[in-house]
Amino acid sequence: MMGPGGLDGARRLMSGETSKPKNIWATLGRFGTYFAPYWWAVILAVGIMLASTWTQIEAPRLIGQAIDCYVVPNPTGCWYATVTTDITTEARLAGLGQLSLLLVALFIGGAALSAIQFFSLRWIGENVLRTVRRDLFAKLMKLPTSYYAENETGNLMSRMTSDTDTLQQVFAFGLNLVLSSIILLVWISIEMLRAN
Repeated sequence: MMGPGGLDGARRLMSGETSKPKNIWATLGRFGTYFAPYWWAVILAVGIMLASTWTQIEAPRLIGQAIDCYVVPNPTGCWYATVTTDITTEARLAGLGQLSLLLVALFIGGAALSAIQFFSLRWIGENVLRTVRRDLFAKLMKLPTSYYAENETGNLMSRMTSDTDTLQQVFAFGLNLVLSSIILLVWISIEMLRAN
């Protein structure tokens, strides 16, 4: 019994799924040109990522200051306020209340920045994906009829849909997670080097 696409169709179908670019950097460079019209949005998204990362790093530092300044007063470790070891209970409570409000504002601001970051990257991704799909469709329309005789249309459509759906997932979640993690790791490394 013959499989789809003739005697050799199954092998071509399976080998086509594992094809990789010959030069990955050239492919990424060509793919990067799709982001060029949205350079301003990319810069804005990176700026929002930096601000969001700052909130993630600043919150634990303020919690540390709550401990060093008011819970267990340590004048050498406290940079938030000038304290002594014999601080009054009222001053401790007032300082902890002020730091608590600052932390709540920091968490709300961080959540808002994360939401804006997610939606801005999603907007960029959707626009890039629309252009990729348009260019891919134009390329498919220019292919000769003999190409469609050798390759099944259903297989081509399936691959096109699958690949663009994968790109959509990368733009929606993967890119956001990877870039945020890289910025966070670099920032933490800089903070650790500065502390030593």
